[in-house]
Amino acid sequence: MSDICVIGGGASGMAAAIAAARSGASVVIAEGNPRVGKKLLTTGNGRCNLTHISPSAEAYRGAAELISDVLGELGATGAFTFFKSIGVLLHSDGDGRVYPYSNSANTVLDALRRELERLGVGVVCGFRVKSVTGRDGDFAVRSAEGKSINAKKVIFAAGGIAAPSSGSDGSGFAMLEALGVKHTEPRPALTGLKCGGTSRFKGVRAKARVTLLRGGAELSSASGEVQFGDAGLSGICVFDISRYARKGDAVNVDLLPDYTPELAAQVFAELDGGRGLPAAELLCGVFNRRLAESAAAKAQGSGFGELALSAKSLRFTVEGVMPFANAQVTAGGVPASEVGRDLQSVRVPGVYIAGELLDVDGVCGGYNLHWAWCSGIRAGREAAAAL
Repeated sequence: MSDICVIGGGASGMAAAIAAARSGASVVIAEGNPRVGKKLLTTGNGRCNLTHISPSAEAYRGAAELISDVLGELGATGAFTFFKSIGVLLHSDGDGRVYPYSNSANTVLDALRRELERLGVGVVCGFRVKSVTGRDGDFAVRSAEGKSINAKKVIFAAGGIAAPSSGSDGSGFAMLEALGVKHTEPRPALTGLKCGGTSRFKGVRAKARVTLLRGGAELSSASGEVQFGDAGLSGICVFDISRYARKGDAVNVDLLPDYTPELAAQVFAELDGGRGLPAAELLCGVFNRRLAESAAAKAQGSGFGELALSAKSLRFTVEGVMPFANAQVTAGGVPASEVGRDLQSVRVPGVYIAGELLDVDGVCGGYNLHWAWCSGIRAGREAAAAL
C-alpha cells in the first residue's frame, strides 16, 4: 500500500506528487494517458506559459479567501524557486507571462518527469480510474480494466473537462460525487463566444476593448486583439470575459479603446482635413475595410461625433460559448465550502482535491497553470503531513 495515490498526471498532479514525496511520503500517480503531462505540452502554443510574474488573487474567479491563501504558498518568486529546484530556468515577456528559457513545454515536462523518478514516485500510465472506495487510511483506486491501487490518502488532480482531447473528460467530478463531494456545474471558460453577424468580418483581427453586457449592465470587459470568425468572436480578451457569458447577452466591441468619443471625433476631423471624405473612405485609414464600412453604415453620415460613437459600439448578441473542445479551462467545480484550508474534503477525510477540479479559474497569462502548481503543492504537502 502506498501512502498517497494521486489521480491524474497533469500539472497539479505532478506538483502534488513531488511535494508529497519531498515530504517523505510514498506516492503513486494513476494516469489515464500513455504518458503524464499531455495537456501541459499544448500550453502557450507549446511554449508553456507556466506562471505570471505577478499572480495576484484578483486574476482569478472563485473563493477569494481560499485563492489568496493557496497562492500565498507559492508566490511569484516561489514559482521561480520551485522550477529552479527541478532544473528549469525561467524568463518573462513584456506582459509578465513566464516561460521556460527554452520556450519549449518539453523542457518543463522532462524536468518534472526526472524529478518524479528521482523521488521514487510510481507512475502508472494507461490507468483509467473508474472508482475510488474505502476510507481514510485505506482507499482502493480501481481502473476501468479492473486493476487496483491501494493508498492511505487520495489526491484528486484529474482536471476538468476543457480540452477533452488531452484526456480531461470530467470523470473526476463523477468520482467525487460518488464519494459525496458536491460540485457546481462545470462550464467552458477561456473560450470563444458564439455570436451572430460576425461572418462578414471573418479573418479580421482588430485591437479593441470588449465588454459583456446583460440588460444594459456591464458584467466584464477586457482589452486586446479581437479575432472575427464564421461563428463568433475569439482572442485573449474575448476568452477573459467568456466565463460570464450567457445566451442573450450583448458584446460591445470598442474599436477605439484608446480614445474618448470626443477625442476620436477630433481625430477623424483632422484625418479628413476638410476634404469631406465619405465616412467609409475616411475610416479605411483607421480600420480594416469591412469594419470601416460597417461603422460608417451605422453612423449614417451624421458627422464625426456620430462616427466616433459608431466605431466604439460595434454590437453582437451572444448565442452561447464555444464548447469544452475549444476551451482552455473549466469554470465551476468543487466550491471552497467543500474543502478545508488543506484542500481536504470536509465530507470525506483522506481525500484531497487540487487543480481544475476546484471552482477556481483565472484569466489568460499563466494564471491557471500557476493555480495548478500552487494547489497541487498544497494538497501534496498537507496529505503527507496528515499521514
